Amino acid sequence: MRNTSIPTILIGSATVIILALFSCARQISEPIYKPINIQPKVDSIRYSAANIKRADSLISVLLDLKLASIQIQEDEPSSSQHTPIKFSAYDMQHVRTNNHRPFKEQDTVLVQLKNEFSNPLPNAKLISQYMGRRRSHTGVDLKTKANDTIKSAFDGKVRLAKRYGAYGNVIVIRHYNGLETVYSHNSKNLVKAGDEVKSGQPIGLTGRTGRATTEHLHFEVRVKGKHVNPNLFFNFTGQEIEEDKMYLIKRPGDNFVIRTPRDIAKVSKKSTTKSSTLKSSTATNTANTTTSTTTAQSDTEVYYIVKSGDSLDKIARKTGSSVNNICELNDIKKTTVLRIGRKLRVK
Repeated sequence: MRNTSIPTILIGSATVIILALFSCARQISEPIYKPINIQPKVDSIRYSAANIKRADSLISVLLDLKLASIQIQEDEPSSSQHTPIKFSAYDMQHVRTNNHRPFKEQDTVLVQLKNEFSNPLPNAKLISQYMGRRRSHTGVDLKTKANDTIKSAFDGKVRLAKRYGAYGNVIVIRHYNGLETVYSHNSKNLVKAGDEVKSGQPIGLTGRTGRATTEHLHFEVRVKGKHVNPNLFFNFTGQEIEEDKMYLIKRPGDNFVIRTPRDIAKVSKKSTTKSSTLKSSTATNTANTTTSTTTAQSDTEVYYIVKSGDSLDKIARKTGSSVNNICELNDIKKTTVLRIGRKLRVK
């Protein structure tokens, strides 16, 4: 009689071995790591220019933040932190638009110029000043040669690029820093609406399309659809940046002001003195309070744009100021040569 127990044992053993191998293979195929839940480290709260809220005046901004004793944190945002720019159909058809809201998320916008601004037309000659002979001139006219390369002033997104009335071939770029720049009379546009551009990137060629008598670049800077003086950001005569940075500060209604760090430092110093004066006057008598009010009113800033033929004496007479006061407010000497288009504080 044949013994059948041995094959049965062998088959049973083989089955056990196969099941064991399958189980091991399954365990090996499974991931041997576990996801780690990393909690972000929360830094202590830091003051920044973006913390300024609804400023009725620059002095009230400084008093609220106590900038005399608090250093503004001016961290430069990386490109990944930029809020995506979106345009309406109207935005992509018209040069002037009121849909731009640079103060939507914050009441103060820091505009970095150093290492971020690029001259739109290097080595160009300034042939027509902002609000020069024609009060309706909303930008500056720069000339080099026909078909010279026009460059984007900052990183941003092209809002409009087409032929548009007296502008001729025009390009409008909305920048991440709250500004818009306009480049017109181009012989050719090298970008189209919706294109992302970098500072210094070629965007067009100079020409005389539209209402122009010679090949040149008409360059504008706009905030909230309103044109501002490009010379506040760049000295086109001396080919140099006026300030390393600027601040766009929201004012009541649909208004705004542009301030430099020097402006803020000066008003910060005055606001500290003014605050002390107001406290002491309250503690003394009503007469001193009246004096403090007069001092506060004197903090209102008045500016003058230098024109052809101007001198410090003429400017002082025109504005009711004095030469010494103008020199002190602008950190200049009586012998300083005044460039046409320079913005001087006179009061």
